[in-house]
Amino acid sequence: MKTSQRDQAVLHILQYLRENSYEDRGVSAASILDYLSSKGIETDRRTVYSELKVLEQAGYPVHLVHKNNSYLYHIDHPFSMSDAFILMDAVQHNSILSHQAKEDLTRRLSLFLPALQRESMPALSSAPLLSNNENVPEALNILLKAIVEVRKVAFLYFDFTPDKKKTYRREGRPYILQPISVVSDQGRYYCIFWSEKHENFANYRIDKMDHIHLNEPCGSVPTFDADAYMRNSFNMYRGRTRTITLRIDNSLASIVFDTFGTDIMITACSRNFFTAIIHRPLVPTLYAWLFEFCDKVTVIEPADLKLQLKEKAQEMLKKLQDTEES
Repeated sequence: MKTSQRDQAVLHILQYLRENSYEDRGVSAASILDYLSSKGIETDRRTVYSELKVLEQAGYPVHLVHKNNSYLYHIDHPFSMSDAFILMDAVQHNSILSHQAKEDLTRRLSLFLPALQRESMPALSSAPLLSNNENVPEALNILLKAIVEVRKVAFLYFDFTPDKKKTYRREGRPYILQPISVVSDQGRYYCIFWSEKHENFANYRIDKMDHIHLNEPCGSVPTFDADAYMRNSFNMYRGRTRTITLRIDNSLASIVFDTFGTDIMITACSRNFFTAIIHRPLVPTLYAWLFEFCDKVTVIEPADLKLQLKEKAQEMLKKLQDTEES
Protein backbone atom coordinates (compact mmCIF):
# COMPACT_ATOMS: atom_id res chain seq x y z
CA MET A 1 0.00 0.00 0.00
CA LYS A 2 1.32 3.44 -0.90
CA THR A 3 2.06 5.90 1.89
CA SER A 4 -0.72 8.25 0.76
CA GLN A 5 -3.22 5.38 0.75
CA ARG A 6 -2.05 4.27 4.18
CA ASP A 7 -2.57 7.79 5.54
CA GLN A 8 -6.05 7.79 4.09
CA ALA A 9 -6.77 4.33 5.50
CA VAL A 10 -6.04 5.27 9.11
CA LEU A 11 -8.28 8.36 8.85
CA HIS A 12 -11.09 6.32 7.25
CA ILE A 13 -10.79 3.69 10.00
CA LEU A 14 -11.03 6.40 12.66
CA GLN A 15 -14.14 7.84 10.99
CA TYR A 16 -15.70 4.38 10.67
CA LEU A 17 -15.14 3.66 14.37
CA ARG A 18 -16.62 7.04 15.35
CA GLU A 19 -19.73 6.53 13.24
CA ASN A 20 -20.38 2.83 13.86
CA SER A 21 -18.97 1.73 17.20
CA TYR A 22 -19.46 2.41 20.90
CA GLU A 23 -19.11 0.43 24.13
CA ASP A 24 -22.06 -1.92 23.49
CA ARG A 25 -21.54 -2.22 19.74
CA GLY A 26 -18.21 -3.14 18.22
CA VAL A 27 -17.13 -3.63 14.60
CA SER A 28 -15.05 -6.44 13.16
CA ALA A 29 -11.85 -6.22 11.16
CA ALA A 30 -13.81 -7.71 8.22
CA SER A 31 -16.37 -4.86 8.32
CA ILE A 32 -13.51 -2.35 8.41
CA LEU A 33 -12.00 -4.00 5.34
CA ASP A 34 -15.34 -3.78 3.53
CA TYR A 35 -15.63 -0.09 4.43
CA LEU A 36 -12.13 0.67 3.17
CA SER A 37 -12.91 -1.20 -0.04
CA SER A 38 -16.01 0.99 -0.53
CA LYS A 39 -13.67 3.98 -0.33
CA GLY A 40 -11.40 2.54 -3.01
CA ILE A 41 -8.70 1.38 -0.59
CA GLU A 42 -7.72 -2.29 -0.98
CA THR A 43 -5.72 -3.70 1.92
CA ASP A 44 -5.55 -6.74 4.22
CA ARG A 45 -6.28 -7.64 7.85
CA ARG A 46 -2.65 -7.27 8.91
CA THR A 47 -2.62 -3.67 7.72
CA VAL A 48 -5.96 -2.98 9.48
CA TYR A 49 -4.53 -4.34 12.76
CA SER A 50 -1.45 -2.19 12.25
CA GLU A 51 -3.54 0.96 11.61
CA LEU A 52 -5.67 0.28 14.68
CA LYS A 53 -2.46 0.07 16.71
CA VAL A 54 -1.33 3.40 15.24
CA LEU A 55 -4.59 5.02 16.40
CA GLU A 56 -4.18 3.55 19.87
CA GLN A 57 -0.58 4.78 20.13
CA ALA A 58 -1.71 8.24 18.99
CA GLY A 59 -4.00 8.43 22.02
CA TYR A 60 -7.34 7.42 20.50
CA PRO A 61 -9.28 5.15 22.93
CA VAL A 62 -9.60 2.07 20.69
CA HIS A 63 -10.72 -1.10 22.52
CA LEU A 64 -10.65 -4.74 21.46
CA VAL A 65 -13.37 -6.97 22.95
CA HIS A 66 -13.91 -10.71 22.57
CA LYS A 67 -17.67 -11.21 22.28
CA ASN A 68 -19.75 -14.12 20.92
CA ASN A 69 -16.65 -15.85 19.50
CA SER A 70 -15.71 -12.66 17.62
CA TYR A 71 -13.13 -9.96 18.13
CA LEU A 72 -14.76 -6.55 17.89
CA TYR A 73 -13.36 -3.03 18.05
CA HIS A 74 -14.98 0.08 19.46
CA ILE A 75 -13.88 3.60 20.31
CA ASP A 76 -14.81 5.79 23.28
CA HIS A 77 -16.82 8.91 22.51
CA PRO A 78 -16.59 12.31 24.29
CA PHE A 79 -20.25 12.02 25.37
CA SER A 80 -22.48 9.12 26.27
CA MET A 81 -26.00 9.17 24.83
CA SER A 82 -27.35 10.51 28.14
CA ASP A 83 -24.63 13.21 28.22
CA ALA A 84 -25.56 14.32 24.71
CA PHE A 85 -29.28 14.27 25.51
CA ILE A 86 -28.76 16.52 28.57
CA LEU A 87 -26.63 18.97 26.57
CA MET A 88 -28.93 19.04 23.55
CA ASP A 89 -32.02 19.42 25.74
CA ALA A 90 -30.33 22.32 27.56
CA VAL A 91 -29.69 23.98 24.21
CA GLN A 92 -33.31 23.54 23.12
CA HIS A 93 -34.57 24.96 26.43
CA ASN A 94 -32.32 27.98 26.22
CA SER A 95 -34.66 30.97 25.98
CA ILE A 96 -32.12 33.37 24.45
CA LEU A 97 -30.74 31.48 21.45
CA SER A 98 -32.68 31.83 18.20
CA HIS A 99 -34.34 28.77 16.66
CA GLN A 100 -31.61 28.62 14.00
CA ALA A 101 -28.82 28.86 16.61
CA LYS A 102 -30.46 26.05 18.62
CA GLU A 103 -30.71 23.82 15.57
CA ASP A 104 -27.10 24.47 14.52
CA LEU A 105 -25.69 23.82 18.00
CA THR A 106 -27.83 20.70 18.53
CA ARG A 107 -26.70 19.31 15.17
CA ARG A 108 -23.03 19.88 16.02
CA LEU A 109 -23.45 18.21 19.42
CA SER A 110 -25.09 15.21 17.76
CA LEU A 111 -21.94 14.68 15.64
CA PHE A 112 -20.15 13.53 18.79
CA LEU A 113 -22.40 10.44 18.77
CA PRO A 114 -22.18 7.39 16.49
CA ALA A 115 -24.79 7.29 13.74
CA LEU A 116 -27.07 4.71 15.39
CA GLN A 117 -27.32 6.69 18.63
CA ARG A 118 -27.72 9.95 16.72
CA GLU A 119 -30.67 8.53 14.79
CA SER A 120 -32.22 7.05 17.96
CA MET A 121 -32.13 10.29 19.95
CA PRO A 122 -35.66 11.14 21.20
CA ALA A 123 -37.34 14.26 19.86
CA LEU A 124 -36.57 17.37 21.90
CA SER A 125 -39.05 20.09 22.79
CA SER A 126 -38.06 23.74 22.60
CA ALA A 127 -38.60 26.55 25.10
CA PRO A 128 -40.30 29.77 23.91
CA LEU A 129 -37.87 32.56 23.05
CA LEU A 130 -37.37 35.41 25.49
CA SER A 131 -35.25 37.35 23.02
CA ASN A 132 -35.10 37.92 19.28
CA ASN A 133 -31.42 38.87 19.27
CA GLU A 134 -29.74 36.62 16.68
CA ASN A 135 -26.27 37.79 17.70
CA VAL A 136 -26.00 36.18 21.16
CA PRO A 137 -23.52 33.43 20.11
CA GLU A 138 -21.30 35.99 18.36
CA ALA A 139 -21.47 38.33 21.36
CA LEU A 140 -20.56 35.45 23.67
CA ASN A 141 -17.53 34.62 21.52
CA ILE A 142 -16.30 38.23 21.67
CA LEU A 143 -16.83 38.47 25.44
CA LEU A 144 -15.06 35.17 26.16
CA LYS A 145 -12.19 36.17 23.87
CA ALA A 146 -11.89 39.51 25.70
CA ILE A 147 -11.81 37.71 29.08
CA VAL A 148 -9.02 35.39 27.89
CA GLU A 149 -7.02 38.23 26.33
CA VAL A 150 -7.73 40.68 29.21
CA ARG A 151 -9.25 43.35 26.98
CA LYS A 152 -12.14 45.75 27.22
CA VAL A 153 -15.14 45.62 24.91
CA ALA A 154 -17.32 48.38 23.54
CA PHE A 155 -21.05 47.83 23.11
CA LEU A 156 -24.41 49.56 22.94
CA TYR A 157 -27.08 48.55 25.46
CA PHE A 158 -30.79 48.80 24.76
CA ASP A 159 -34.25 48.48 26.28
CA PHE A 160 -37.57 47.91 24.53
CA THR A 161 -40.37 50.43 24.24
CA PRO A 162 -44.01 49.22 24.55
CA ASP A 163 -44.19 48.95 20.75
CA LYS A 164 -41.18 46.57 20.83
CA LYS A 165 -38.66 49.03 19.40
CA LYS A 166 -35.11 49.32 20.68
CA THR A 167 -34.08 52.41 22.59
CA TYR A 168 -30.39 52.74 23.42
CA ARG A 169 -29.21 53.83 26.83
CA ARG A 170 -26.72 56.70 27.24
CA GLU A 171 -28.25 58.31 24.13
CA GLY A 172 -26.52 55.72 21.97
CA ARG A 173 -23.03 56.28 23.39
CA PRO A 174 -21.12 53.01 23.82
CA TYR A 175 -20.17 51.40 27.11
CA ILE A 176 -16.46 50.57 27.28
CA LEU A 177 -15.90 48.04 30.08
CA GLN A 178 -13.72 45.08 31.03
CA PRO A 179 -15.58 41.73 31.00
CA ILE A 180 -14.69 39.50 33.95
CA SER A 181 -17.08 36.56 33.81
CA VAL A 182 -20.17 35.18 32.06
CA VAL A 183 -22.99 33.68 34.12
CA SER A 184 -26.51 32.42 33.48
CA ASP A 185 -29.62 32.99 35.57
CA GLN A 186 -33.29 32.27 34.89
CA GLY A 187 -32.56 31.22 31.31
CA ARG A 188 -30.59 34.37 30.43
CA TYR A 189 -26.87 35.05 29.97
CA TYR A 190 -25.20 37.92 31.78
CA CYS A 191 -21.70 39.33 31.54
CA ILE A 192 -20.08 40.66 34.70
CA PHE A 193 -18.00 43.76 33.95
CA TRP A 194 -15.49 45.75 35.95
CA SER A 195 -15.84 49.52 35.75
CA GLU A 196 -12.65 51.46 36.48
CA LYS A 197 -14.65 54.68 36.76
CA HIS A 198 -16.98 53.36 39.49
CA GLU A 199 -14.47 50.82 40.88
CA ASN A 200 -17.21 48.22 41.02
CA PHE A 201 -18.70 45.22 39.23
CA ALA A 202 -21.97 45.34 37.29
CA ASN A 203 -23.86 42.84 35.17
CA TYR A 204 -25.46 43.34 31.75
CA ARG A 205 -27.72 41.01 29.78
CA ILE A 206 -25.91 39.72 26.72
CA ASP A 207 -29.06 39.55 24.60
CA LYS A 208 -29.49 43.32 25.09
CA MET A 209 -26.03 44.18 23.75
CA ASP A 210 -25.58 45.54 20.22
CA HIS A 211 -22.55 46.36 18.06
CA ILE A 212 -20.13 44.68 20.45
CA HIS A 213 -16.44 44.63 19.54
CA LEU A 214 -13.04 44.22 21.17
CA ASN A 215 -11.37 47.31 22.57
CA GLU A 216 -8.13 48.25 24.28
CA PRO A 217 -6.06 45.84 26.43
CA CYS A 218 -6.38 46.07 30.23
CA GLY A 219 -3.47 46.31 32.61
CA SER A 220 -4.76 43.79 35.14
CA VAL A 221 -7.67 41.59 36.21
CA PRO A 222 -9.44 42.61 39.43
CA THR A 223 -10.08 39.92 42.03
CA PHE A 224 -13.54 38.49 41.46
CA ASP A 225 -15.47 35.87 43.44
CA ALA A 226 -18.31 34.60 41.22
CA ASP A 227 -19.99 32.66 44.04
CA ALA A 228 -20.01 35.67 46.36
CA TYR A 229 -21.31 37.88 43.55
CA MET A 230 -24.21 35.52 42.89
CA ARG A 231 -25.00 35.23 46.61
CA ASN A 232 -25.38 39.01 46.71
CA SER A 233 -27.85 38.84 43.83
CA PHE A 234 -31.41 37.62 43.45
CA ASN A 235 -32.33 36.99 39.81
CA MET A 236 -29.36 39.25 38.99
CA TYR A 237 -30.70 42.20 40.98
CA ARG A 238 -27.93 43.25 43.33
CA GLY A 239 -27.84 44.90 46.72
CA ARG A 240 -26.37 44.58 50.19
CA THR A 241 -26.90 41.07 51.52
CA ARG A 242 -29.30 40.87 54.45
CA THR A 243 -30.14 38.09 56.87
CA ILE A 244 -33.82 37.22 56.44
CA THR A 245 -35.82 34.87 58.68
CA LEU A 246 -38.94 33.30 57.18
CA ARG A 247 -41.65 30.99 58.50
CA ILE A 248 -42.66 28.78 55.59
CA ASP A 249 -45.40 26.24 55.00
CA ASN A 250 -43.92 22.73 54.65
CA SER A 251 -45.55 22.36 51.22
CA LEU A 252 -43.09 24.95 49.87
CA ALA A 253 -39.94 23.11 50.96
CA SER A 254 -38.92 21.98 47.46
CA ILE A 255 -39.64 25.43 45.97
CA VAL A 256 -37.59 27.12 48.70
CA PHE A 257 -34.62 24.80 48.16
CA ASP A 258 -34.87 25.22 44.38
CA THR A 259 -34.89 29.02 44.79
CA PHE A 260 -32.38 29.59 47.60
CA GLY A 261 -30.34 26.38 47.63
CA THR A 262 -30.22 23.42 49.99
CA ASP A 263 -27.55 24.99 52.21
CA ILE A 264 -29.93 27.49 53.86
CA MET A 265 -30.22 27.21 57.63
CA ILE A 266 -33.36 25.56 59.02
CA THR A 267 -33.77 26.66 62.63
CA ALA A 268 -37.11 25.07 63.51
CA CYS A 269 -39.49 22.55 62.04
CA SER A 270 -43.02 21.50 62.98
CA ARG A 271 -45.83 19.49 61.42
CA ASN A 272 -47.01 22.49 59.34
CA PHE A 273 -44.17 25.03 59.16
CA PHE A 274 -40.42 25.35 59.17
CA THR A 275 -38.27 28.40 59.89
CA ALA A 276 -35.44 29.22 57.48
CA ILE A 277 -32.68 31.82 57.42
CA ILE A 278 -31.62 33.08 54.00
CA HIS A 279 -29.05 35.66 52.96
CA ARG A 280 -30.20 37.79 50.05
CA PRO A 281 -30.42 41.49 49.08
CA LEU A 282 -33.74 43.31 49.47
CA VAL A 283 -34.49 43.76 45.79
CA PRO A 284 -37.67 43.84 43.64
CA THR A 285 -37.38 40.19 42.61
CA LEU A 286 -37.29 39.09 46.25
CA TYR A 287 -40.42 41.16 47.01
CA ALA A 288 -42.13 39.52 44.03
CA TRP A 289 -41.23 36.05 45.33
CA LEU A 290 -42.56 36.84 48.80
CA PHE A 291 -45.81 38.24 47.40
CA GLU A 292 -46.22 35.20 45.14
CA PHE A 293 -46.28 32.91 48.17
CA CYS A 294 -47.68 35.39 50.68
CA ASP A 295 -50.31 32.92 51.93
CA LYS A 296 -47.61 30.41 52.89
CA VAL A 297 -44.62 32.59 53.83
CA THR A 298 -44.31 34.94 56.81
CA VAL A 299 -41.39 37.33 57.25
CA ILE A 300 -40.12 37.19 60.84
CA GLU A 301 -37.27 39.64 60.37
CA PRO A 302 -35.76 42.09 59.50
CA ALA A 303 -38.30 44.70 60.53
CA ASP A 304 -37.58 47.01 57.58
CA LEU A 305 -38.42 44.24 55.11
CA LYS A 306 -41.80 43.73 56.79
CA LEU A 307 -42.42 47.48 56.61
CA GLN A 308 -41.47 47.66 52.93
CA LEU A 309 -43.75 44.74 52.08
CA LYS A 310 -46.61 46.38 53.96
CA GLU A 311 -46.09 49.67 52.10
CA LYS A 312 -45.93 47.92 48.72
CA ALA A 313 -49.08 45.93 49.50
CA GLN A 314 -50.89 49.16 50.42
CA GLU A 315 -49.72 50.80 47.18
CA MET A 316 -50.99 47.85 45.19
CA LEU A 317 -54.34 47.85 47.02
CA LYS A 318 -54.75 51.59 46.38
CA LYS A 319 -54.06 51.17 42.66
CA LEU A 320 -56.65 48.39 42.47
CA GLN A 321 -59.20 50.55 44.27
CA ASP A 322 -58.45 53.52 41.98
CA THR A 323 -58.95 51.25 38.95
CA GLU A 324 -62.32 50.06 40.24
CA GLU A 325 -63.49 53.63 40.92
CA SER A 326 -62.41 55.05 37.56
